[in-house]
Amino acid sequence: MTGHGDIPMTVRAMKAGAIDILAKPFRHQEMLDAVATAIERDRKRREDDKMISNAQARVETLTPRERDVLALVAAGLMNKQIAAGGLALLRLP
Repeated sequence: MTGHGDIPMTVRAMKAGAIDILAKPFRHQEMLDAVATAIERDRKRREDDKMISNAQARVETLTPRERDVLALVAAGLMNKQIAAGGLALLRLP
């Protein structure tokens, strides 16, 4: 909230993570909407963080060979290519 905002101040606030800038006077509904938006963005961020953490934990359980195969799959190789020596294909320039 600001009563004396300008563009540089707004840019700094947004770069620092502000969800919205409310210029005084503002309606109560604007404040409620900004808070609801912030809560929803935080919920989504926490959900994404949890999914990433779960994926990292699963990757850590893979054997070295399984990690090699995962890298080949992620690189877009087909099963037949991986079976036919995908590691050599992955190391090509």
